[in-house]
Amino acid sequence: MRLNIIFVFLILISCKNDNNIIEGNTDIKSDEIIFVFPDTVLVNNSYSGEIRYINAFDTITTVLYQKLGTYRYINYAFTGTKTIGYDSEHLKTKFKDTVWATNNRSIPIKDIWFENVGSYYFDGIIFDEVFIENGFKNDKGESTARRLTNEIRLVKKVVVVDNK
Repeated sequence: MRLNIIFVFLILISCKNDNNIIEGNTDIKSDEIIFVFPDTVLVNNSYSGEIRYINAFDTITTVLYQKLGTYRYINYAFTGTKTIGYDSEHLKTKFKDTVWATNNRSIPIKDIWFENVGSYYFDGIIFDEVFIENGFKNDKGESTARRLTNEIRLVKKVVVVDNK
């Protein structure tokens, strides 16, 4: 009986799905994410960067965009904004661009430029989803494949200055 209680407890803990918000005005660092992009840029100049990303879903698969039993995709949907005082659900209605991971460790950000001087934020969400096909169907004939989703809000402040 005690073993069953411990097993149920472990299942409940492992199924927790958090929405994380990582904010800051320097490179955003945690145990799993580094947002590599300059803190200060010149107006009307093009810049590139990347999000270096490690997630627990790597223990399921590190292969992206292949439909071979287990399917995984990672993207960063974002907008450029002057304020960040709103929740993730509102942010989802404001996305201006989406970039896709090239592998399970890197999400490239390319050819970003700002037309006006001031402080701006990259404000977005990393979507990491895994679909696990098990080959079974329920009583209605529908697939019983599992879908695991991890959403991480990621914010990066950038100051745009005049090149004079």
